[in-house]
Order: sequence, then C-alpha cells, then structure tokens
Amino acid sequence: MGLDGLSSLLVLLADVCHAYQVLKKGGLKDENIIVSMYDDIAYNELNPRPRVIINHPQGSNVYADVPKVPFSLSVLCLHFKKMKDKKLVSKGE
Repeated sequence: MGLDGLSSLLVLLADVCHAYQVLKKGGLKDENIIVSMYDDIAYNELNPRPRVIINHPQGSNVYADVPKVPFSLSVLCLHFKKMKDKKLVSKGE
C-alpha cells in the first residue's frame, strides 16, 4: 500500500472512531453500536501518541472508549446474529 492508500486508511479509521463518539454523545447506548475495524494505528510503533487517534489537527482523542469488534467476517456475522436475536426477543416474537 502506498502512502496515499495508507493516508486514506488512517483518515477512515479516525472517522470511524469519531462517528462512534458522535453517536455516543447523542445518547446511543454501546449495545446498539457496532464498531468493526482493524485496530492497527492506535498501537502502531509509527504513531507518536500511542492509544491516541485524532481526526483533525486540533482534535481530541476519538479512539478512547471505542468498543471494537475484532475484524473478521465470522465474528461480525455472529454479532449481527446476536443483535437480530435480541431484537426478536425484545419484540416478543
């Protein structure tokens, strides 16, 4: 992956973390948010601030408290199945 591709990936991951923060601040509960991302930049040796991801130069840490689902299709499918089952139970179906 070239620098352009890497830069795009870093921006995407920062945006995903920021979206979680916006949803959480808006009152959505963690149990209703699934964040699935390949968690490779917060702890990367090239990251000058470990465990910190920002999405703009003056931004705060958007990585903090983000519940991450391991990125694999089988794990993601399992989480969606659990959500579907929970929804059916809560509706009484």
